Amino acid sequence: MMNFEERQKARAQRIQNETSNGGQQQSNNEQQEHKLSAKIDIQSIEMEGLTKSKFITSRDLGKMINKAFRVAMPEYEGSRVYPNGYNVVADVFFAERSPNTDFSNGKIKVLQRLDQKNKEGKRNAVSIITNYNGRNKSNVYELTQQGRDALSEFIDPMFFKGAVKDGKVEWKKVTSEVTERTGYSFQNNERVLYKVQIDVRRLLSKIYGSKNGKSQLMYDVTICRPLNSTQDPTTGNIFSTEWLLTIVQLDKDALDKALNDAGIASYSSNLNINRD
Repeated sequence: MMNFEERQKARAQRIQNETSNGGQQQSNNEQQEHKLSAKIDIQSIEMEGLTKSKFITSRDLGKMINKAFRVAMPEYEGSRVYPNGYNVVADVFFAERSPNTDFSNGKIKVLQRLDQKNKEGKRNAVSIITNYNGRNKSNVYELTQQGRDALSEFIDPMFFKGAVKDGKVEWKKVTSEVTERTGYSFQNNERVLYKVQIDVRRLLSKIYGSKNGKSQLMYDVTICRPLNSTQDPTTGNIFSTEWLLTIVQLDKDALDKALNDAGIASYSSNLNINRD
């Protein structure tokens, strides 16, 4: 066992060692700082990217759709954005307005009643809705020509007959009438809405732009994950009412260049036609 004098010597030696190590560390830091003081001056340049992307919820995307349509269409009611397989689709809804609704200043009338169009149709609103709800399945509304012209640029190209530029949409494949029920179950509040399925990508090209200089911009919307989930009290199935999505903006010219640089054909034909 060390006596008092030996303990004092050991303590002094330990302090001396720590001081020496600290000095050595300081010397190493100074050398490190000296090494880092030499810098290469590089001029920054803009990165040419293929894509831009952003996260957005299905609810916020629906708000963008509503803002785009509501200002021009007084009969516009709202939208629903949801996944369909691996794709994201949107339905927009229209409802009949009162006869004194203002459609001036370029506002678009989308709906017309079939009983008003048909000269022989003298049915009242009650009989039309009754028929719709199950007796002979007759429809209440159809799109006006003005409505078709305005909505056609937002329809998925797969629902066109022939070239998209000809504007011949197969409307029966993207439109339908639906019954909306609101309030408590015992109230039985129902009304008929007209639903049109639109192509979200074509709408985004109008909102964000379709050109970057001379290059074409293309858009895609992908599903990230569900946000809010609800359980159906009847079936017990769990479904999501809101989704996190990714919007991708793609520069077509930049993509073609990248593919060509990689030796990948940027253009393909189902007939494998060589046009070199």
